Amino acid sequence: MEDLIKHIRYLSAVTIIWIDGKDGSGKSYLATELAKKLKYNVIHVDDYLVPSQGSYFGSLKLDSLSQAINEKSKYLIVEGICLLKVREALGLKKGFDVYVKKISLEGDWADEGECNISEPPDVYIQRQQEDICKVAAICFMGKKDEAIEFPAVAREIITYHYDYKPHINSDATYSRIEQ
Repeated sequence: MEDLIKHIRYLSAVTIIWIDGKDGSGKSYLATELAKKLKYNVIHVDDYLVPSQGSYFGSLKLDSLSQAINEKSKYLIVEGICLLKVREALGLKKGFDVYVKKISLEGDWADEGECNISEPPDVYIQRQQEDICKVAAICFMGKKDEAIEFPAVAREIITYHYDYKPHINSDATYSRIEQ
């Protein structure tokens, strides 16, 4: 984290830091720690969600988020998922992008299988759905009382990573080792 802070301080023109990554990767932790050390304000994009809508991006109150960013645009950290898509929708280009990777105890990117796919998302998700159904059939001894759906937000995150490649297109990567 200290190297990231030094880099941001070196780039003295950085007034907005965008922290992106998969859910559970450590974005909120990084945002909080950077805010303390750099004296920046933090906006958590999740605070601008309409609950229980079954999607992420489609559930965002973009007007409210845009207003909050504009009100605090000097020395601001914005953290959330799908941020390149959010920024595109808001028409915001300036800022320093940090992508957070959760690293396993073995040293591998824990979410690489979902976030760095080379095949189209629909093909990948179909294979995952088939695997889920196989496991469900084994676990429930072949009973098929109810179809098991691939989570909509997981589908959205996989598609976002395929389309926007935030892990490649960020200015910096922060690797958080799983505890």
